[in-house]
Amino acid sequence: MASLAMFAQPVVAIAFGVFILCAETCLHAGDISGLSAWTDLPLNDWFAGGFLLYGGLRLRRDGELGRTTIAAAWGFMCSLLSAAFVDHWSEWRSATTSSDAWIPEGAFLAILSTLLIISALALVSTVTSDRADQSR
Repeated sequence: MASLAMFAQPVVAIAFGVFILCAETCLHAGDISGLSAWTDLPLNDWFAGGFLLYGGLRLRRDGELGRTTIAAAWGFMCSLLSAAFVDHWSEWRSATTSSDAWIPEGAFLAILSTLLIISALALVSTVTSDRADQSR
């Protein structure tokens, strides 16, 4: 269980949140620079990345209160990544994806699954470390 505890560290949430903010901004650069409708922007992904960043910083400062915040942030991130994985998996299986994407769909699925696994491990680690801290 000690190796799983590393995922509950604030630095993991901070790094993951910054990565998601940057990755989603780069993936949607065309929507942002094209001044498309605000509904085309990855607002939920930016919010989840910012929530993780905030949760990680709060965990470093507040301890127990930060752990509750970061658990909620990891849960939110897990739900977004799960939905994205299922959506891209179904597109990949039905071969409805365009071949002009700069990241091939198979590679993108591998990246999404890795991110989903990390976020799920972080969520489980945060929740179980919270229980261990309360039992002391």
